[in-house]
Amino acid sequence: MDNQDLTRLESGNETSFNEPFDLHATIFDAVHIYRKEASRRNIEFVVDVSQSPQTVVGDSRKIRTVVQNLTANAREYH
Repeated sequence: MDNQDLTRLESGNETSFNEPFDLHATIFDAVHIYRKEASRRNIEFVVDVSQSPQTVVGDSRKIRTVVQNLTANAREYH
């Protein structure tokens, strides 16, 4: 959760979206920059979404942020 989300939550103005979205596309979009960096460094970067649903209901922006943060943190430990 970023500072803007936290501020909205604390003020009671949290905007959460419960809309269907393409989870696979959201994840691939979130890791795009890290995939390019891994390729540049000759590091194998694999994203396997084969066991996850294609379409889910929720907030794609928040999912994208979480995936980006997890990927960035994992990259630091490589």
